[in-house]
Amino acid sequence: MAVRRQHEHELEQWGTVQTDRMKYAPLEDVHIRFTCRSRPDGDLFVRVYDGAGRQYVKQTMPLCHGLGELTITAGGTPGMHVIRLFENDIDTAFWSYRMGSFRVEARTHACASGSGIGEFFDWLAPALEASLDWALYDGKWIAGDKAGDNSPMNLAYPRFRLDTTVYLDPAEVLKGHLELCYAHAWESGMLPDHVYGDHHPGWDGEWQIRTLMADMETGLIINVWQVWMATGDTQWMAGLLEPMLQGWRWATTSPELWDEELGLIKKPHAADEWDCQMGDGSNFRNENSRYVATLCDAVRMPWAGDRLADMLAAVGRDEEAAELRAFAAAARERGNALLWDGTKYRHHEHIDPVDHGDFDEDRQLVMSNTWACNYGLATHEQAVAIIEEYERRRHETGDAYPWWSLQPPYPEGHFPRTPPGMYLNGGLFPWVGGQLCRACFQHGLPERGWRLLREFWTVVQAEGGACPTWFTLDGRAAANTIWTTRCDAWGIAAWGQAAIEGLAGVVAQEPALERCVCAPQWAAGGVNQAAACVAFPSSRSYLAYDFAQEGATTRLRFTGSGREVELRIPAAGPAAQATLNGEPVAVELREIQGDAFWCLTADPSGVNELRITVG
Repeated sequence: MAVRRQHEHELEQWGTVQTDRMKYAPLEDVHIRFTCRSRPDGDLFVRVYDGAGRQYVKQTMPLCHGLGELTITAGGTPGMHVIRLFENDIDTAFWSYRMGSFRVEARTHACASGSGIGEFFDWLAPALEASLDWALYDGKWIAGDKAGDNSPMNLAYPRFRLDTTVYLDPAEVLKGHLELCYAHAWESGMLPDHVYGDHHPGWDGEWQIRTLMADMETGLIINVWQVWMATGDTQWMAGLLEPMLQGWRWATTSPELWDEELGLIKKPHAADEWDCQMGDGSNFRNENSRYVATLCDAVRMPWAGDRLADMLAAVGRDEEAAELRAFAAAARERGNALLWDGTKYRHHEHIDPVDHGDFDEDRQLVMSNTWACNYGLATHEQAVAIIEEYERRRHETGDAYPWWSLQPPYPEGHFPRTPPGMYLNGGLFPWVGGQLCRACFQHGLPERGWRLLREFWTVVQAEGGACPTWFTLDGRAAANTIWTTRCDAWGIAAWGQAAIEGLAGVVAQEPALERCVCAPQWAAGGVNQAAACVAFPSSRSYLAYDFAQEGATTRLRFTGSGREVELRIPAAGPAAQATLNGEPVAVELREIQGDAFWCLTADPSGVNELRITVG
């Protein structure tokens, strides 16, 4: 019988580096196996490099009878991770004995056994994708939304879906809509809120329209900032700075939109943010328009000013940024002085007289109060008062959920097509509930945030996975237009943001998660073990962690693509002992927005473990 001659370059002779899978999520175990029949027993030295070429593993692999095995934890920057095997433990070595590789891919998700959170995140991305309305414009595909009462193939409006989809979508889906909107700005800087696709018949034959909406210029500044924070694409953002500034100047100087005496944006009297004015129900300014300075714009205008200042500072225009921040601070102060009533913010201030009869409009709790909690108009104390007012009115009214567009509604006749308790005139909107939920997590009421999130998920399950635009006061799914869909991006995105930034607790502080905060709120929901990954696919950036509560010890294992994470671990008492990667470390006990946290700043690259034990 002929004996087969072994060649030194056959894989089994040469040596192979293999992993049990080709692709891993951050913090998953990677099983590395090296086989080499020609290699004598002894040690090999293993180093693993992440997608940015940074070494994050350095371990020894014993080799016995041509076989060596090692288990590591995936971490660091996503992409191809390279395994290098060295014969000598020399830090300056580059040429390795053998090499292998695997891929790490990060996606936004969270899970905790028995909590329903994993199922919520499994639903989130497909539900938002179902509302993605691709339309051809001048032969080019642009990603829009089918949401609310927005008609199909309209490609111009503030993209509330970005509150969550920046954590899910690639750059081309995020950018195209904003580029198209600014390409259609009028010479004054005013932006359209309707630009129709190639196959749309138009609104009375018009394809580019501006209704009475007052938040296009401010809303799109916020949207550009959101996309910049996700993509880290400063060059792209800088290319839109001049159109943004032109729109900002128009919104804050034009007599059509700016009230010089109040120093705030004005619009015809509608219900909060809507584009349907009281009285004749018109979507456009006309001889019947009666102007107000409304809460929604008092919230969004200074927030947009600060975000525009962030972008100016990022390209070295510090003087302009400082001026904008001062303008925004003064506007925020004026809005508070004008609209805060000691418990909540009033709906608006009348600029023109309006006769509401014996209806007390100032009693209304309008949906923009939740925005005020989350976007800087309200102080922490004001935000808590607003949250408590939502709770009080829920018990007082007996309505199904605390998601009112406004409460109480306007009496019959104020809006000709919308009676009390219906749609914009007092209906229940998931996007209000989502903003309220996030406010609870941000302002020291995480148990209530959990309760609201669990309630919403129960509603979605009861609706067969649907999240329509609005519900009746007794909790029935409702519609108001022929194009209402089962998956409304505005509502879904508000709840996604509450779960990502509030519950999972990861919030970017610099573009592409180079610096972020991680303040997980699992313990408030009675969860002892959980895992979360928050990613920006458009920049291949992320932060991931595993959380565990083990008796008196809190453990957080974490990794990410950025350079710095501020860890805020909800504190159950003074820390008797804290270690980071096995070494003693000092943690600071701080009170932030009504919650106590153990705080520590760390480098998330590689795989790290923080342990804090209560004394």
